[in-house]
Amino acid sequence: MNRGLRTVRGWQSLMTAMFLTVLLLMLMLSSALAQGSSTMVYLRGQVRTPGEFPISQNPTLYRLLINHSGLMDDNFRNEVYEARGEIIRTMEGAGGPEITSFSVIDVLNQEPGSDIPLQPQDMVRIYKKEVTQAFDSFVWITGYVKNPGRFEMTRDMTLADLLLRASGFTPEAYMLDAEVSRVELHGIPGDTLNRTFNVQMLQTYNVVQNPEDVLSLIYEGATPASNFKLQPYDQVHIRRSPDITLPNNVIVEGQVLYPGTYTLERRDETLSELIDRAGGLTSDAFAAGGQLMRAAEDHNLDMVIEELRKEVRESREEMELRERSVRTTVGGGVEAPTNTSAGLPMFGNTRIGDAAADILEGYEGAIRRYQDAKESYEDALGLRRGMKRINVDFHALLMKGDEKQDVVLLEGDKIIIPKAPGTVTVLGLVNNPGVFDHAPGKTMEYYIMIAGGRKAGSGKSIVTQPTGYSYALDFLSNPKVMQGAVIRVLRPQPGE
Repeated sequence: MNRGLRTVRGWQSLMTAMFLTVLLLMLMLSSALAQGSSTMVYLRGQVRTPGEFPISQNPTLYRLLINHSGLMDDNFRNEVYEARGEIIRTMEGAGGPEITSFSVIDVLNQEPGSDIPLQPQDMVRIYKKEVTQAFDSFVWITGYVKNPGRFEMTRDMTLADLLLRASGFTPEAYMLDAEVSRVELHGIPGDTLNRTFNVQMLQTYNVVQNPEDVLSLIYEGATPASNFKLQPYDQVHIRRSPDITLPNNVIVEGQVLYPGTYTLERRDETLSELIDRAGGLTSDAFAAGGQLMRAAEDHNLDMVIEELRKEVRESREEMELRERSVRTTVGGGVEAPTNTSAGLPMFGNTRIGDAAADILEGYEGAIRRYQDAKESYEDALGLRRGMKRINVDFHALLMKGDEKQDVVLLEGDKIIIPKAPGTVTVLGLVNNPGVFDHAPGKTMEYYIMIAGGRKAGSGKSIVTQPTGYSYALDFLSNPKVMQGAVIRVLRPQPGE
């Protein structure tokens, strides 16, 4: 009997050892698989060998494409959209993946700065050539998302994709539905050309309240918005939740007794009331130079920028076309046009006839149109990127009590009260531009004179007072200049 008992116990020990061995092997295999997946990168789309590959052998975008894409084959690359590929990178705690675009052809040609180091779990996607038209279209998203603006339209782009590009929701966002405005590109005259409708994002608002979790649900296909296909020029707007009220803060900088960040106490709190809360102006304050800066939230601004971008492109093309015409007519390099003392038109060192002069005049006009379009485009981009100044006469408001100058403050406003500068700046087409001491009571002509006078061929002159208002100099008006003002003598415009 003891012998049988020993046999049973021996079998039990053997089975236990075998179980522990199998368990250890499974744990080692699981660890190896987990470690392996965390050291892989992925290649998808129009490539010869899609799949997952060790990052140790493919540490950069260039190496991955060279090793596995097949894009070095010219015939195969003809089927690829070379202007753009994408790296989709998982960002922990950032509300979803981050998408970085790149030029496929630049990477393959090893252009400086084109290669991108890869990270574990990166997914690289290469598109078919058929998406070229889609990438020439755009969609917009505005409202309570982290990165509002215009985005390139990709093939089969969904509302979930656009929300991901916009980096997800802000805490104030209303996440039950999104408003989509769609342009009917083939509308019949007299019909409505824009259609607006709501796309559901959540079934019940209280189920999930974390914006990052909502974005994950949408992107994983768990809501109606997940598969909602966008069309070119769609405009998506994410509204503010009526149930969420966050503190509205404004900043006061400069010459007040207590500068800092203040929370608005009422929705209609005004500029003068907040200056009082900040202790009022110091003895060094220059009230006339006060500035109220406000975030540029204009839903139409992106569309204006797109129109200006088109105008810049078209005017540049016209300029280049006219430049070729000038080269063909006159020959030689294109230089600034000049006139001889005899009044005959000159181009560089070449005397030209009336017909050629007309061509040259058209070229000069094209240059001006291109420069003006470019300046307007850059100004609009500056508004979108930063803040715009709200014109308020701080001197009239704070020193004279002019209530008509008072302004209701908004979240994010910045108030700046400078010290008295004691100077005036003169720029542009003058012989000695610079900064000059302010002389009380002096006019624009005085400052242009002490700046060396106008250069030949100058145009109109404009003064921008520290209040933010601008005035032109003409035979009926020669404004007095305040300290802190900027005078600009401009180049002449067509027709002047």
